[in-house]
Amino acid sequence: MGNEKSRTKYETPGGVTKKGERVGAHSSIPDDPVPYAGSLWQYCFVNIEASLKAKVKFFSAPIITTNIDAYYDVISQPYTEGFVMNQFQSIPGVMRQGGFSYKVAVPYQAILSRPVNAPPSHERWQLRVEKSFLQTQLTVQFFTSQATVVSDTSDIHQKINAVVSQGGRLICVEITGFQQGLRQARSRYPEVKGVDLFFNMPLHPNPQIYVYQAVSVPVQFKLTSSYPQPRIKVLTDFMGQFAAFLQKGWKLVEINFDSSLTTQPGFFTAHASMNSIWFFEKEASMMHSEVPEWEGTIVEYEHKIGRTFGGTKAKTNWDPLVGEMGQRGWELACLVESPEMYATGFSTAAIKVILFFQRRILRPAGAEGFARTPLGGQPPPQGSYPPPQGAQGGYPPPQGSNPPPYPDPSQGGYPGNSPEEEKKVSDL
Repeated sequence: MGNEKSRTKYETPGGVTKKGERVGAHSSIPDDPVPYAGSLWQYCFVNIEASLKAKVKFFSAPIITTNIDAYYDVISQPYTEGFVMNQFQSIPGVMRQGGFSYKVAVPYQAILSRPVNAPPSHERWQLRVEKSFLQTQLTVQFFTSQATVVSDTSDIHQKINAVVSQGGRLICVEITGFQQGLRQARSRYPEVKGVDLFFNMPLHPNPQIYVYQAVSVPVQFKLTSSYPQPRIKVLTDFMGQFAAFLQKGWKLVEINFDSSLTTQPGFFTAHASMNSIWFFEKEASMMHSEVPEWEGTIVEYEHKIGRTFGGTKAKTNWDPLVGEMGQRGWELACLVESPEMYATGFSTAAIKVILFFQRRILRPAGAEGFARTPLGGQPPPQGSYPPPQGAQGGYPPPQGSNPPPYPDPSQGGYPGNSPEEEKKVSDL
């Protein structure tokens, strides 16, 4: 964790909305001299709190289980109102421990959207969740003290290829808490992490088929010795990586860290590199086209957390910022938790979160590309992620949100689970 000197200077200070939501400081958002004439976006935020439970046994690798499957019907309910999911992930740095037990509660947020000024679409979608895993192993070079964590993500890529061949569209890849083994050098138990793959599956006939490209991008950062904590600075140009693929007609879908890590310690400074996987999509019919179809922007956001009895809680809320971007036509691609973290007070800290947005490039009617006449819009609702109320996380109980032909997204388990280990963990 860095100190006050490592804090990023943001152009837009934090504040409180009329609804009492505290928005964190962030970089400036694009200013349109002329209002954007394409689709505007209405966002829906669904917040849940999942439980993680550790099971420790002698002479075997420890297992962490999660009950997150119990909430997938809840987050898919907005599909009945025309929303589709953009992102699902845990709230960075936030958790709550249940007394002296081995249970920990972790909040998650699903972000969904729908266009508000576009002609009615014939497309209908439903959520599908596939179970996968990644396996990591730690190695240490004793003469150099360099440590490396290597990850095997082959099962993830195989599952993605299988589902997109059925017309599915990848939403995101999320490590959801299940874990078996410890990350130890020369351990006979490699660490296995449960991963959930989220897809939008078409319910309409003759769906558009998409092709995907996965690109590994090392996220390099430097740690500099300072008091009381070292300073952390990310060296990777996120916007440059983003723009390079948009300029060739690709659309960003997801950025996921695969737990691979290399660290090279030094006397006053240390360098480290985390591997990120960027997933891009393109319509199969435009596979060989390099005409840009999307413009992109990123917003750096200061996500504050505070210490509480038994855990931590979020002190700021990015929902109003996402909603404002939707009013300007920006569609959320993903949120990325940066390695940059620093203290902001005696019991508070901040994590830099990078929000990736994109929107259609509008061209004159008849030109190659996309053109649309706007219809009347409506302001998107604002949301928050307060502690969820009851098992439904503050959203009405779902009804018929998983019709055939695809299975209920809450079914299935992670590889290596016994039937006893797949039993749902009770809420904290």
